[in-house]
Amino acid sequence: MGHVDRFEGGPLELGRGAVVVLRSGRGVSLGVVLAGADGSGAPAGRVERVAGPADLAEARRVEADRPRRLAAVEEVFGDGRWPIALLDVEPMLDGPTVLHYLGPHRLDAAGLVEALRHRCGIDAVLVPAGRDEPEIEPEAAGCGEAGCGGGGCGTGSAGGGCAGCAVKELVGRRAAV
Repeated sequence: MGHVDRFEGGPLELGRGAVVVLRSGRGVSLGVVLAGADGSGAPAGRVERVAGPADLAEARRVEADRPRRLAAVEEVFGDGRWPIALLDVEPMLDGPTVLHYLGPHRLDAAGLVEALRHRCGIDAVLVPAGRDEPEIEPEAAGCGEAGCGGGGCGTGSAGGGCAGCAVKELVGRRAAV
């Protein structure tokens, strides 16, 4: 998952394209310098150093482990009722695995994080992608299709939405959280 942000520190002579080791709230990872710091905005982390041969070798090692981590996380997701869709896993150089997902941004994921640690030995950091979904009240959920009524047609069941409506599915997942 490409990510662009501001980082402080590092040698001043770093030019565009330099590969560096970054430390952020997600963990330690490699990054590529796009431009010099302009001093605006809060930094997302710190440039630790220019990446050396050991850093590059570690990056290759964790990248080679990505398919195993993805399969393990998908297995745990398959066993639970998590209101999120996994997009990707991103192993950090210092151990944790960032899970990029679609779903609620304000998510109590303690159970999921513990399940991943216990079953797979993966320390996870969850990072939502995209915009957060607005809160939807079941009675206000309607798909807007002809005959729906837009305010929760209830043609398939109580609780709003049509019997085969994606809105009904979304409301059902949100209600289960």
